[in-house]
Amino acid sequence: QEPNMLYSVVALLGLVTVHAVPTAPKASVRRTPISRGLSRAMKPTSNAARSVAPKAMDGMAGKVYDNVLFKQEAGWDPLNLAEGKPKEVINKYRDAELIHGRMAMAAVAGILMAEKFHPVFPEISGTAHEQLAAVFEKVPAFRWFALMHIWINEGLRLYKFDIEKRGGALKSGEVPGDYGYDPLNLMPKKPDAALVRQNQEINNGRLAMVASLGMIADEQITGQPIADKLIPL
Repeated sequence: QEPNMLYSVVALLGLVTVHAVPTAPKASVRRTPISRGLSRAMKPTSNAARSVAPKAMDGMAGKVYDNVLFKQEAGWDPLNLAEGKPKEVINKYRDAELIHGRMAMAAVAGILMAEKFHPVFPEISGTAHEQLAAVFEKVPAFRWFALMHIWINEGLRLYKFDIEKRGGALKSGEVPGDYGYDPLNLMPKKPDAALVRQNQEINNGRLAMVASLGMIADEQITGQPIADKLIPL
């Protein structure tokens, strides 16, 4: 149901964006790059356009393509980020998408958990952001521990990138998002089952990136913990 929900939301967004321009003579209608991209995403591609990106994206999980609303075989790419890019660059984009999706999923879970259950610092309350600021003030070393954790993890990722291209592409043969860390053995061994799991991860990661942005924005505007609204316990 999750992919269907995603298709419905994105389709509605596309229809609103593309058709929001009032009726006017063709010469006077100005369309933004985003609306042009959305319009292209909703139409079948020509044979020439099909040759631009699909070869580089063959076998990739997470394509928004159903041949009904989204008819580009390469997937939904309204800003044409993949157009004309070699496979190594596409892999870099996918690696970044997976990493940020994983961080967003952890952020959503962490925000909700911290606002409902924080036994280490039970005297601290408020939104997750307010709690983090209070912890930094109470234990200044924790700020440096967090920064070192980020620096070390980013440093460990460097081996996957092509230094000769200034990190603009993954090395040939490197699998996006695969850092050899699967302590719970969640990734199936069979290719078909692995593809299903990859689709689950990337689609939930995309949803989490949007959700975490909305949660943080809501808390900054209202000053109220989002967990109290979503989990009124």
